[in-house]
Amino acid sequence: MLSVISENLALLKKNEPVRGAAQAQLEQMAIALQRGSALATRLVRYRQNQELQPRPGQINDVVNVALRLIDPLLKGRMRVKAELESLPVLEIDAF
Repeated sequence: MLSVISENLALLKKNEPVRGAAQAQLEQMAIALQRGSALATRLVRYRQNQELQPRPGQINDVVNVALRLIDPLLKGRMRVKAELESLPVLEIDAF
């Protein structure tokens, strides 16, 4: 299913010149698609009892990406603001 969405998104970008807000939405869709794919991979690994692959990363970066992904879903009805403290680099298996 993610492959079909990915191909359709690629065709849309290729066939239609997109600018402004529509371009920003397509970029957010592409990011969400990548995140969804990574999450699906992690879930499959977990289900198969395979070891996750943690690597150094910032939790704040993961939170900020998640907030950017949900922002279009809120459609201006609500605004989410996070005040994140500076944290050390941790071993995470971020999607």
